[in-house]
Amino acid sequence: MTQQPFLPGFKFENTQGKNYHLKQQFSVINGYEIPKLNLKNFPDLEYQPFFSAKKEFRQYGAKNDFINFDPMEHYRKLKKTKPKIFEPHFVKHDRKCLSFQGYFIQEFPEFGVKKCLFRKINMIYYLEDDTITIIEPPNAGYCQGRLVRRARIPKPNSNNMWHWKDLNVGIDIEIYGIVYHLSICDPFTKDYLMGQGIEVNENEEIPNNVSDKNEMNRKSNYYYCTQEIIPSRDKLYKFLQYDKKVLRFYALWNDKENEFGDEKHYKIHYYLIDDTVEVCQFSQRYSQNDQFRRLLNRTKLPKNERGSVQVLLAVSNSFSEQEYYEPKDFIVGHHIYILGRKFFVYDCDEFTRRYYKECLKIEQPSAINVCKKHPEPVVREIPPHTGIGQFEDTLQSCLSIVPKPPRKDVIHFIENTNKILRYTAKLQSDIENDKDRKFILQFSLADGKLSIYEVKTPNSGFSSGYFLKAALVPKNTTKRDKIEYYTAADFIIGSNVDIFGRKFTITGADLAVYRYMESKPQKFSEEVMNSVRNYLQRQGILDSDSKEIKNTILMQEENLIQ
Repeated sequence: MTQQPFLPGFKFENTQGKNYHLKQQFSVINGYEIPKLNLKNFPDLEYQPFFSAKKEFRQYGAKNDFINFDPMEHYRKLKKTKPKIFEPHFVKHDRKCLSFQGYFIQEFPEFGVKKCLFRKINMIYYLEDDTITIIEPPNAGYCQGRLVRRARIPKPNSNNMWHWKDLNVGIDIEIYGIVYHLSICDPFTKDYLMGQGIEVNENEEIPNNVSDKNEMNRKSNYYYCTQEIIPSRDKLYKFLQYDKKVLRFYALWNDKENEFGDEKHYKIHYYLIDDTVEVCQFSQRYSQNDQFRRLLNRTKLPKNERGSVQVLLAVSNSFSEQEYYEPKDFIVGHHIYILGRKFFVYDCDEFTRRYYKECLKIEQPSAINVCKKHPEPVVREIPPHTGIGQFEDTLQSCLSIVPKPPRKDVIHFIENTNKILRYTAKLQSDIENDKDRKFILQFSLADGKLSIYEVKTPNSGFSSGYFLKAALVPKNTTKRDKIEYYTAADFIIGSNVDIFGRKFTITGADLAVYRYMESKPQKFSEEVMNSVRNYLQRQGILDSDSKEIKNTILMQEENLIQ
């Protein structure tokens, strides 16, 4: 093996070896690391032993002079380390951002009181180019999104730019006139700033707005403050504070002292935005004066009691000191003068009452009833019937100027067409010749009219024919203002019927009358049905009819069995 040349392919390794660890180059003695040197490699060094309490230490020295000794001749040259590759700033900090959470305070006036709203923001600082952007999270209830675009932002009143060295938790920074307070930072931001030697403050809590109250204020029509109004002459301030806020009062002008005068109702609108007054008339009924609905256009209302002359003078002379009506002058139950007219304020709307209570600390009195007491409506009395024509026809002339025909029950008329109930009757009279006369009463179910037909009797001297044509016959007990007519339920066998002063006695009825009573038992009393039934049984009509019905039923049953 030793005679083989040291060439590739001729060298064989010991495959059975298992210990591949490197030899230890240092030894630790009394806490010091001392290299293990081989004397064969260093012949010029002379080691002199020295002894300690427990272990043996060796110290080497040179035979020659230490001043002229060059260690590089005996030791290997040091390896030169390669310099690191240069990375630009934008590459080293690419996609590395510092993230802060905070808020800024927005103030807005409501009825002279400044209301504060805490709006949350997220501020991102990009390390690659030292730019800043501020974003407001959504679902805040107002306009949100990117508040500040990504850019290098200068410090206020300085030419320097905001840098990450100026950022920390718990500080205020002013960007474009708005002061942002930083409350929270993420872990990466905290580690980065602490790695650069900046002590990061502890996170703070972001104040929360009361969401329930804000939602209630947004849903309500108006928002009311709890302090008095701060007077201000700034038109823009008043516009932002009192826009679309109007006080409404209801007033009465009594003009009965003048000829053809009357009480008129007006609405007085007081605009809080510019302290102007508008007076409009309103009425529930149509009036000829409705074309003059506006009594006073929107203008400032001066305090005077003599008339519109002072109003014109006050407008023309701008230097004259003139007092104008203010909200405190409009109180329910008091009088005010508008263009020389005396108005009585008797009510105001709900918003006006809340405004006086919350802002002016004035409790408006309750509404005053100024409505006229109208007399009770006159009940129309229908005059009694004159007897000429039908009562329904003459009644229409009392209900309208142009009489209309009375309405008829068409369905009842169609259902009972050609249905007639017939009765036999005698005329009650003191004359002997009238006692033998026979009559037939025909009652039409369709229109309720009654007709009387006389049957010819031999050797009586009276010919047959209509004694009374079909007509509505009123009862003798009816009143002239409310007439009742005879119906089928009034004809009882054996009873007397008064027909236009003539009395007839009902003596009989045919079978169709009884069949109709059986089909409509709710319209007839038991007395009427029993009288007709007993009459038909005495005549033998009802019994024979029942036998025929039984025979027909038996015949039908036998046919079914066969």
